[in-house]
Order: sequence, then structure tokens, then C-alpha cells
Amino acid sequence: MNRVPGSTSICKLVAVGLAAVAGFTWLGCDDDGGPRVPARVIVFPYFVILDEISATEQFTAHVQDESGNLMPGVPVKWSSSDIAVASVDSATGLATARGPGIATITATAGPTSGNARLEVHIFSEPPGTAPVFAVDVSHWSGYLSAGQVACWWEMGVRHVVTGTRDPSITVQQLGMAVDGGMTVDAYVVLEWDDEIAQLVGAALSAITPYPVQRLWLDAERPAGVWSAAQLVGKIQEGVDACGGFACGIYTRKAWWLDSTGDSQAFSHLPLWYAYYNGQPNFEDWHHPAVWYEGPFGGWSYPTGKQYDSDQTAPDLCEVNVDYNIMYRAGSPTARVAGLAGQDGEQYHEDEA
Repeated sequence: MNRVPGSTSICKLVAVGLAAVAGFTWLGCDDDGGPRVPARVIVFPYFVILDEISATEQFTAHVQDESGNLMPGVPVKWSSSDIAVASVDSATGLATARGPGIATITATAGPTSGNARLEVHIFSEPPGTAPVFAVDVSHWSGYLSAGQVACWWEMGVRHVVTGTRDPSITVQQLGMAVDGGMTVDAYVVLEWDDEIAQLVGAALSAITPYPVQRLWLDAERPAGVWSAAQLVGKIQEGVDACGGFACGIYTRKAWWLDSTGDSQAFSHLPLWYAYYNGQPNFEDWHHPAVWYEGPFGGWSYPTGKQYDSDQTAPDLCEVNVDYNIMYRAGSPTARVAGLAGQDGEQYHEDEA
């Protein structure tokens, strides 16, 4: 394109004049002789977790024009959506953790901006003892024998979580685990098309005679036709049905993000999450390397992690189990007197 002599200086003059009025700087001219306007701001890194107060993270911004060309030298102004969570130097982009929570770090250049997510989680150990090796079993695992439970103990198992689909198997498994000196929890799978309160009520009825520390509400079934708001409502129905009984949430991060929209509504409850990396620790939670690791749902610290599935983990003492690491809510307690578990080698075969 042919330019009139002096047009470049006119363009610069316009850019500087607009900057003086609007408070931002546009550098150079586009192909039509007008000032280049920032059209996109990309913030790096786009997601950060800080795990202690006063920890810092340096954010940077790449400013592009409407053609995708970088615009080096364009001033960027930084801001935080919540300075109680993280403050940020408006000129340099250096963010500092101030308190637990989630903040949006924004970089503004000219008329456009870009964002990054910064989470601050203060990882303090939950009260009680260190986490223990735990197994969870279902009706597929069948009835337990005293020998199998004794073998578990020798293998280091100290906590057992039982399913509640078949009450006769549930009570037998609980009884054998308690008799074997282990603490116990139970879980109930939330079937979205069923009456959630009835499912939870039936589970509570089955486990009441035993010293079950927590009932886990298993939220992992496909969402189907249910919206995120509806699923959150159904999970809340389960929580309400627990009444005064201690309940927690079992789920997976990917499912929770996709199906509930990363609801924060249950962050006051214990969390038991599934992540099959074969590692009996919480390193993936504290130091995530990929998007499907790390905190979610507003939880600061998990109570348990299911780190290997019964589909890939070897049977333990000839019993089909999932492998877990879990904090217990208390010490082993004797069950109600007069209730005896079945000590047999019989295994249940599901009707389905």
C-alpha cells in the first residue's frame, strides 16, 4: 500500500494521543495506517497452586494484535479478583499468596485482557493419626473368611470400606473386618434415576449395628440427562438423608468438573477421591503435574485416595479389592454385642 509521506508520524501521533486519553499505549501501525490495537492477552502460567502464605508466582503476558502478531513493549496492568487470596504487583505481575481460596489474576493491555487461575491451599494434616492402608470391597468381593481378613492384617491393611448394594454381604464384611481389629467405613452408590434418600436410608439401616465411621456417597455414575445443578441437588439429597450420621463424598476430579461444574457445595465434607496412579500418597493432590491432578470442588485436603482399581490391582489374599490410602476418623471399636459375621468361603455372584 502506498503511503502519503509523513503518514507514519501521523499514525504515531494518533496512537500517542489516544494513549494519553485512554491510559494505554498502542505501538506501531497496521497495514491500513491505523494504530495497532491489542486484541488478545495470553497469561502464563494459566493455572497455579500455591501451598503456603507468602509464596509467590511470577506471571507473564503475551500481547497480540488482531493478526496474532506479538506486540512487545505494550504496557500491561495486573490485578487480582481477591486480594485476600492473592495480591499481585500491578506493574510486574508478581503474585503473592495471602490466604486460602481462589483468585483470578488478570493482565490488561489496552482494551483487552487475559486471565489466569491462582489457588492457595494451606495443606495441614487432618487431625488424627497418619493415613493407613485401606481396601474397599463390594458385593463382587463376596463373603470374607477369618483367614482372609487375618491375611489382610499381615499385609498391612488397617481400614476396610464396604459397599452396601447387598445388605447380607455388607453386614458380613463389616463384621469380619471389625472382628479382625480394623476400622470400617461404608459407601453407597448414588443412582441418579433412583430415589437418593431411599438409597442412603437403606445403607444406613444395614450398617447401623456396626461401628462404621463414615458413609461415603459415591458420585461417579454418568450424568445422563441430568444437569449439573440437578446432580448437585441429588447429592445434597444424599447428604440430607445422612442426618446426623457422618457422611463424605467419593468421586473423581474429571467427573466432578464435568458433571457438577466443579461445585464447591460439599467442601465441608470429607473427600475420598479416585486417581489410579498406583501411588499410595497424596503427591498428585499437593503437586499436580496435569489438569486432572490437584484440588477441586473447594476441598483443601482429601481424607482418602483410591490409588489402584480392582481391575488392575492384584487380588489381596484372594479377595477382589481396590487399594486406598485413608485417614481414619478414630480407633477400632467393638461392634454391638450379639452380632456375628458369617465365617465362610462362600462368594456372592451378582444376579446381573
